Amino acid sequence: MNMKKIKIIIRKKLIKLHIYFTTLILINKFLRQKKYFNLAKKNIKNIDFNLRINELKYIDIYWIDIHKKIIFDNPRNHFYFFNIPALIETMSGGHFFYNYQPLIKFCENYLNTNEIKNLLKENPIGGPRILFNSFNTKHGLTSLNKVVHLYQLSLIDIIYSKLSINNFNVVEWGGGFGGLAYLAFIKYKNLTFTIIDIPSLIMIQYLYLATLLGESNVNLVENGIIETGKINLVRLDYFDKIKNDCDVFISSWAISESNNYSQEMIKSNNFFNSKNGILIHQKATDRHKFAESLNTFLLNNKKILIQEEIPVFKEQYLIMWDN
Repeated sequence: MNMKKIKIIIRKKLIKLHIYFTTLILINKFLRQKKYFNLAKKNIKNIDFNLRINELKYIDIYWIDIHKKIIFDNPRNHFYFFNIPALIETMSGGHFFYNYQPLIKFCENYLNTNEIKNLLKENPIGGPRILFNSFNTKHGLTSLNKVVHLYQLSLIDIIYSKLSINNFNVVEWGGGFGGLAYLAFIKYKNLTFTIIDIPSLIMIQYLYLATLLGESNVNLVENGIIETGKINLVRLDYFDKIKNDCDVFISSWAISESNNYSQEMIKSNNFFNSKNGILIHQKATDRHKFAESLNTFLLNNKKILIQEEIPVFKEQYLIMWDN
């Protein structure tokens, strides 16, 4: 057995140990969340989350492959679905240690200490990786995923603080496992949050959000109707059927990893007629050829509020704008 295979085996064992360690720390929440996870998966046991022909035009080849791998592993059978290999490949949260404090310092400009501490609290569902260097910090134990979502929430809060509205409407293109939507739903009492994503991730988002927030707060959109005051999950097949103007459009690495067709569709509907927008993206690569394609359009057509490299992650960039 060569050294590379040995390293892979060791890493897999460390990941499992990390999950068990996190479960032990969060044991007081485990039984309750496992119960609600089982209820959530029953609700979607007969739903087909395979890609439909109409959805293929929106998705980059890389993500078609990822989707197939996720469906093959069937997250409905995994309470610790973060451990699915395809998700480990695409997520940023599989770290034992990470210098996340610069992100927290940014958040402290917009959220108070008690709020940050509460929002950073982890849940056992999914099997998050608690950062070992989050011990003995004033904000408590947390994971890198949770910190990144808190950073994204802080960006939304910059916009929210300037608005005076009864119903705060956010659209997210590509919602990961639903972590940002969860934090936003806790913070804002007047929120309607819509995620547009590939169906395999819609499945994961439903399992995660229905477990933590209850089924009544999560709407699997199948008729084009966005329900006010809920988190709405829209698979790509319904993208062109929904009518949903929003206050904030946000996409963190998702639209930049989408193909040109998706980006042109987003531009043609003016980012859901959003009043404000948040884009986090990486540099263009052979894998993600269109990662920087929206930059020129935004710079030429929007009032740019912030344009900068984001803390901690190298060559990852933020653009915030309004109309």
